[in-house]
Amino acid sequence: DGEDEVKQASSELGVPLVVKGERGDSGRNVEFVTSPEEVLPAYRRIAQREQSYGGRPSLQEMIRGQSYSVGGLFHEGRALRICAHKKVLTYPPFGGFTVKGVTSRPPGLLDESMRVFDAFGYTGLGHVEFIQDVRDGRYKFIELNPRVWGSIGLAEHAGVDLFAPYNALAQGESVAPDLNYREGVTYHRFSGEIRLILRQPSRLPGFLRDALDPRICSDFTWSDAGPHLFSLTLASVLNH
Repeated sequence: DGEDEVKQASSELGVPLVVKGERGDSGRNVEFVTSPEEVLPAYRRIAQREQSYGGRPSLQEMIRGQSYSVGGLFHEGRALRICAHKKVLTYPPFGGFTVKGVTSRPPGLLDESMRVFDAFGYTGLGHVEFIQDVRDGRYKFIELNPRVWGSIGLAEHAGVDLFAPYNALAQGESVAPDLNYREGVTYHRFSGEIRLILRQPSRLPGFLRDALDPRICSDFTWSDAGPHLFSLTLASVLNH
């Protein structure tokens, strides 16, 4: 019985913890619980939402610390290109996709990331996330996304061309590894900012400062504003 497993897992993990559905993104189908009494109700709510496709929520340990995103191009588990950033702002605010990030290369992070792709013998563009646990300083694996990721535009601003070598790899050509990228590059995502502002209006002044700061890169361009205007409309719908 699923609920018996939930009781056992929550007892082993302790609280706080995360109840997460099989499907959903940007914090949808995710609940954070801080007491044992909240675990089963949260599990039942998410299981009810996933009933149509037979989804079963999972319980995860809640890890507090700095979140990092690492993406790149890989061939049979070996990194050919890579770019890592520290998450400064996320949506949802308590943990989600990058709204604002800064490229960085903290000791040990890339090694941990490459171990994940190496273990799968992964080929293609891919992305992993880690949290550096405040309790012991270790990087704790959160998830692997075997696809293009939302903040991939930051790589270009950090001097990393992912697509030309990806095309060459797809054509069967040999691609030499180049794991360099510029550190300290700050980037924010327009659509993510709008969704965050709709939830936290206090973010608006910070968004305007970043938008007017030439040192901060963005995924927004006036020549291709359509997708962002669509995101603005969609974000308004999702937040109501």
